[in-house]
Amino acid sequence: MKSILVILFLLFELDIIFCQKCDIQTQITVIDPHDNEPLELAEIYVEELNLLQRTNGEGICILDNLCRKEYHLIVYHAFCDPKRIFLELQNDTSITIFMEHHNHDLEEVKVTDSKNIKSSQTQSSIKESTILDNAGTTLGNLLTTISGVSAIKNGNSISKPIIHGLSGNRIGIYNNGVLQAGQQWGIDHAPEMSALSFEKISVIKGTEAISYGGNVQGALVLLEPSAIANDPHLHGIALANYESNGRQWMQHTRIEKAHSRFRWRLNGGIKIGGDRKSPSYYLTNTGNREYNASAYLTRNEQSRSDKFYCSYYNAKLGILRGSHIGNLTDLQHALKRSEPFFTLDNFNYDIQNPYQSVHHVLTKYTWNKEAKNHYLEFNTSAQLNHRLEYDVRRSIRKNQASLSLFIQSYNVEFKDKFSYKKYRFHVGAQSKYNYNYNLPGTGIYPLIPDYGSFTQGVFMQSVLEHGKIKYDIGLRSDYVSHKVKYYSRQNSSTLIERDLCFLNFSGSVGFSSELNKQNLLKLNVGYVQRSPEINELFSNGLHQSVAGLEEGNENLNTETSLKAILSHQVNFMERISLESNLYYNYFRNYIFLQAADEYRLTIRGAFPVFNYKQTNAEIYGADLTGRYEINKNWSSNFIGSFIIANDKVNNLPLVNVPSHNLSTSLQYNISKLKNIRNWISEIGFQYNSKNRVQLSQDFVEVPDEYFLINCKTKFDCRFLGQSANVLIYANNIMNTRYRDYLNRLRYYSDADGINAGIQLKFSF
Repeated sequence: MKSILVILFLLFELDIIFCQKCDIQTQITVIDPHDNEPLELAEIYVEELNLLQRTNGEGICILDNLCRKEYHLIVYHAFCDPKRIFLELQNDTSITIFMEHHNHDLEEVKVTDSKNIKSSQTQSSIKESTILDNAGTTLGNLLTTISGVSAIKNGNSISKPIIHGLSGNRIGIYNNGVLQAGQQWGIDHAPEMSALSFEKISVIKGTEAISYGGNVQGALVLLEPSAIANDPHLHGIALANYESNGRQWMQHTRIEKAHSRFRWRLNGGIKIGGDRKSPSYYLTNTGNREYNASAYLTRNEQSRSDKFYCSYYNAKLGILRGSHIGNLTDLQHALKRSEPFFTLDNFNYDIQNPYQSVHHVLTKYTWNKEAKNHYLEFNTSAQLNHRLEYDVRRSIRKNQASLSLFIQSYNVEFKDKFSYKKYRFHVGAQSKYNYNYNLPGTGIYPLIPDYGSFTQGVFMQSVLEHGKIKYDIGLRSDYVSHKVKYYSRQNSSTLIERDLCFLNFSGSVGFSSELNKQNLLKLNVGYVQRSPEINELFSNGLHQSVAGLEEGNENLNTETSLKAILSHQVNFMERISLESNLYYNYFRNYIFLQAADEYRLTIRGAFPVFNYKQTNAEIYGADLTGRYEINKNWSSNFIGSFIIANDKVNNLPLVNVPSHNLSTSLQYNISKLKNIRNWISEIGFQYNSKNRVQLSQDFVEVPDEYFLINCKTKFDCRFLGQSANVLIYANNIMNTRYRDYLNRLRYYSDADGINAGIQLKFSF
């Protein structure tokens, strides 16, 4: 009897298999999102069928005779990132796929629903493939691939962005919508995050900080994860990278999966490097150890969604040994030497004193709900950041930190986006509390005092669309309260407590207009008030990682700025695209860190002294981005930044501002060669002019201009049944010897020499 049942069951299954109707038709349309033009000869690969088809002149591909089952499609087009699509077919289906061509784009934002409120902002984005191609570098260096963005550095492993001449706390860096909280002040305090945890990075150069909050003055960096695909199978990427300079290797893995009620994604990576090398010598004690992980969980129910995000970052970063000098005579010699003190002749992975260690944890919960004409959003987040800095100390204090700062940050915000007649509105309220304290046991008076800071902000934005023109206006107010405990500079045993309060206002107006299909024009004008930060007011001691003594100024006033930015995007004959940004920024009470023309001997060594000062200033310039598609195989790109920054009171250039720079590249592309797709070979040229800062404003002469040559080759292929991408690159291939004005280690050493690398990325 049992045998009969088994036979009947098998016959039933076979009947299902052979009688299944495979009569479903699926139409796939592939479009360029910039001009909505169809993309011909895009390749559609169906994994389950091992089937490859191409789109026609209308960008359409028809897949016939598909069964009622699950399929995975991979869409390829020349010089676009491949896209993976999951389909669960039950009936005839039609889908549209947008394929992104360029690494960076001036993002045209169309107001199509109440969720989208931005209009006249100037925004450039870095897509996922560019982020992964630069896996071996820092976030600050990665952002320099956008015009108008430079990086201020302390060696190669520590950098942070400068946008239109502004850096530090004037730049808001947002980790999945949360203002990154840490000791962000200072050249050496790089953002405590990994760019590889995100699929998109956007830079907003205008005054669109209205809805974001923080003490931000007109420039934002937004790091955002992409939506998790509704695919019930496990997918992800695995990436490995090796670089010759520093013998740095890194690995990063991302996996994700969708379930019936929720979706999840995990990221994790490690980066380990040793001593970097200039063209002539090793940069002793410049190794790095970095570890990162993140988790992203989402749940969608009809008109409501819940999102939970958590990230962890840990880094140990060596500081050039030759930047810490024991006496005044040696310090003066070190600033003139062609080779730093303490330089060893051999490579080493060891990280000795001086070095810094950073731990950062961030958690965030987001609730969204669509209700009638409103899109509601509630966010709450918490961050913990612990920074340790180790000096060159003797005997038992060798392993004792000279700085141990712990900061807690808590944020709550509520936002509402809605429309009324022809207007779109975005309103919200935000609260932030930071508590920073120095952990005991360093044996040294702290550089930054203990403090608690509370900020309460409200904002409103509105957009009106009239024909081809969109008008927008934004208003914001922030109340900032600090409670500070610090030791008197006149009597180091006297503890002082102070309460400081600031009321800041910001506003912006602008418009954007599609003059025609080829021209987009935007104008934005903004007024921003920024209260002085704790480090600008109360710094008092050795900023160890940049080897300088910094002294704050308790009498600093609120800084105000008025900025105008005009943006123009134009396309010629579908082969030439140009983007230009012209800007002017005037500051009243501009706060800056100035060399004090003084060397000071302390029990921790001899160091140059820097003071915080205020002046009236102006910063203006132009950013240019262009692409010329010469023919189907050859293309050329360039980005340029021209900037002038003046101290209006003292009639001097502003310090720590980039010089003019220009980068251009020539690409050779082959869309398909046997089993290889998207072959790209590129040679790039980078030029930085000499900065205008005078010798009287610094301790040494400003470095000369320099010219670098870089190259790379990348292609897609299939390896062991998986999609793979191979990248081979080399930077500074001429091994040029130079010093960069924006690198504080220029006082003591040359910049990095030639650096070759190879990267292998699998998609599964």
